[in-house]
Amino acid sequence: ICNSCVKNEKLIHSDVHFVFPTPNTKGKSHQEMLTVWRKSIAANPYLNLNEWIQNLDVENKQLSINKEDCDNLVKKLNFKPYESKYKVVLFWMPEKLHHASAPKLLKIIEEPPENTIFIFITEHFESILPTILSRLQTVSFHRLSDTEIQKTLIEQFRLPNEQAIAVARIAEGNYSLASKLAKESASDFNSEDFLAWMRMCYSVHKEKSMIDLVNWVDSFASIGREKQKTFLSLGLKAIRECLLTTYQCNIQIQENEQQSLIKFAPFIHGVNVELLLDEFSEAIYEIERNINPKILMLDLSLKIAKFLRLKYS
Repeated sequence: ICNSCVKNEKLIHSDVHFVFPTPNTKGKSHQEMLTVWRKSIAANPYLNLNEWIQNLDVENKQLSINKEDCDNLVKKLNFKPYESKYKVVLFWMPEKLHHASAPKLLKIIEEPPENTIFIFITEHFESILPTILSRLQTVSFHRLSDTEIQKTLIEQFRLPNEQAIAVARIAEGNYSLASKLAKESASDFNSEDFLAWMRMCYSVHKEKSMIDLVNWVDSFASIGREKQKTFLSLGLKAIRECLLTTYQCNIQIQENEQQSLIKFAPFIHGVNVELLLDEFSEAIYEIERNINPKILMLDLSLKIAKFLRLKYS
């Protein structure tokens, strides 16, 4: 309840500075962007980059941490702390730092002003510029377990146990995704929906199956990007589980899903599994980039049809 804690909770402490990627939009000041950032984090502390882009409503623009952002930060750090002993800089998504802006930060990161702490938060540390990364100490945060997410979903969203298990499996340790699925009921997807699509792909050479597939693609395109990504993520997981089933590894899935996957597992093997995983991952990335879902999914379906008929030798 102290003044410092209240300000930190609202992300307005004068000695805590935030650096984050923004679009190159004329007429928008850093202060305006900071206001949107604070509201976004207050609404969802588990905010990820795609959700930040959606909040900014600039899906066709690239986000970056530019030269002006770095200049403003260096200027602020040259002043003494206002209220506290320390100054803290929270650098969110440093992988978005523009390479031309990095030189402005190298010296101050390597030799920060007295009582100044830098915290870099990244989802892809391997994408951080090497000159920046070499000056940092890495602290890894491991994914949450399915049990932890399942328990939290039941407590916070009052989900039935079976639905909580399904959501936790799809989320794969990502609580932000799990909470979104719980709110949107996107977890209605299951392995049967995925396998029905696989059957259409496998039989695409038949005229009726091709018609069914085109109709399915049209329907899929109307459900919204987040649910599309969720469905493809479920597909990725199902493919991995099929491969593990083939090699008789123990996997924790519900009994009815296990029976379905056992039937599909022989079609997933060492020859096509990498091809399938790459195409699914690429499709998820393209959906995030706002590509036309009808073109994307029809193309993906035809590739799947080809890969499923590859023989294991």
